[in-house]
Amino acid sequence: MPAILSEGNKYHYNSMIIEKVSLGVSWNTPIFTVYANDERFNNEFMKITEYFTVSIMNKNLFRKFAKVYGT
Repeated sequence: MPAILSEGNKYHYNSMIIEKVSLGVSWNTPIFTVYANDERFNNEFMKITEYFTVSIMNKNLFRKFAKVYGT
């Protein structure tokens, strides 16, 4: 499932391609888990911000974004 993780605020933000996500239900509550390596710059943003956005897209659109965000 190709996706891009974005977090931060309008002054300081970052986005990255993520390859591992998990969707499911736990105790009747929908859950969405994002896996990001501890060494990635985005982890600092995730520690200091309350929210993040995950953009899931089809493979053709994702290829266009991959040129900007890298792989």
